[in-house]
Amino acid sequence: MNSKKVTLVNKTNQKTIANNVIICTSPFQQMRGLMFRKKPIPLLFPFKKEKYCSIHMGFVFFPIDLLFLDEHKRIVEMKQKIRPFRCYTTKRKIKYMIELPANTITSSACKIGSSISFK
Repeated sequence: MNSKKVTLVNKTNQKTIANNVIICTSPFQQMRGLMFRKKPIPLLFPFKKEKYCSIHMGFVFFPIDLLFLDEHKRIVEMKQKIRPFRCYTTKRKIKYMIELPANTITSSACKIGSSISFK
């Protein structure tokens, strides 16, 4: 599968969050996410409109970090080191969800309100 990739940058502090982030636009890509993968890779999920989002970690065998962005690409919610076989539902409506290797939020100094760019 030939997927489009972007680099994510925290515009607030100019730190690169992740390179080669796969944009998951198809229903299959969005359903699969990181399931059955051997190691975490960064994924970006753009949604057609803002919505509450539920994520399940079924068949994801490693912890990950999650960023949830609004329509202006600002972080409105985040979850660090969510463990395998757990579920999480956002408390706010979001436009973008980003799945990242664990500890990425800390290493890129992401905070609620940080602006993110997709390059």
